[in-house]
Amino acid sequence: MMMVDTPVEVDIDAEERTGVVFVPPIALVSPAPDAAVFVVVDAVAQRRAVKTGVTTDQGVEITAGLRPGELVITRGQGSVKDGSQVTAEVLR
Repeated sequence: MMMVDTPVEVDIDAEERTGVVFVPPIALVSPAPDAAVFVVVDAVAQRRAVKTGVTTDQGVEITAGLRPGELVITRGQGSVKDGSQVTAEVLR
């Protein structure tokens, strides 16, 4: 047993992921196992089935169905239909 306020040193062994696509959780328009997002291609919204991996409050790992650099709709996607004309605003 340790006393309260006893200093400790902790090593955290975590997996590093590189080249992984993450999207904000709000971007998912349906949950797993039927997960999907809307992407913008030539000013047209396309519903895209995706496979998800690690999920946190900050992001959802997309393991299949989305490539790095694709524009994902993260606002207003509740009123978007597959094939809708859209105007993309890139948030940074």
